[in-house]
Amino acid sequence: MKRVLRSEWIKFSTVRTNIIVVIAGIVVTLGLAALTAALVKLGPAATSGTALRSVTNPFLLYFLLILGVQSFTQEYRFGTMRVTLTASPRRIDVFLSKLVILGLVGVVTSVVYLAISFPMTMAILHQRGLPTALFSDHQVRQALLGYVTVCALGSALGAAVGALIRSTALAVTLVLVWPLVIEQTLAGLLPKAISKHLPFQTAQAAAQLPTKGFLDHWDGLATFALFTVVFVYVALTRFTRSDA
Repeated sequence: MKRVLRSEWIKFSTVRTNIIVVIAGIVVTLGLAALTAALVKLGPAATSGTALRSVTNPFLLYFLLILGVQSFTQEYRFGTMRVTLTASPRRIDVFLSKLVILGLVGVVTSVVYLAISFPMTMAILHQRGLPTALFSDHQVRQALLGYVTVCALGSALGAAVGALIRSTALAVTLVLVWPLVIEQTLAGLLPKAISKHLPFQTAQAAAQLPTKGFLDHWDGLATFALFTVVFVYVALTRFTRSDA
């Protein structure tokens, strides 16, 4: 397993597009957080919860979903999956090694992002005279931890989708269209009692302060984790039984 992990890390770190996606995810999400804090007019509705949502916006998660998708689809596209499986015949080791690497990358990427974004965003909001979120607040730290966990799970979820679909274009379209279009539409049409259990609604709940109409932190995190585990199980089953 250690040999496979080392091999997957070398493959990940030497593919330029992976590095580009990680850097772009941090930079774009930082820019959106700064713009939200600087420009959005909240007025009396401003709270520490709205301040925190400026930081924990979901765009980094979308980039990590794409990163996960690429980890499988690019190997199928360029035919290197056969080489990988010839060198490491135990398919479950290959699959789980990819998930471990992607999960760690998701954790490191989100921690780096938060280390820059949180103080920057709070400073902008403070300058505007708006409420800020304090890191000393237990619920704020809990939400930030939820954000890191969701990003790690998102990387694994993207990998599962990539392993199932195997087409980069189709898989990337799905992981972006679902949360940005389909789920937003469903959330507007369905009763809150149902829509709050949608996958990316639960991810949002895990990374924010308690908010009416959403699951609480731990329920949201557990539901998103369960959704990810189901996808990973289905993808692993297909990966171990089908041809490369």
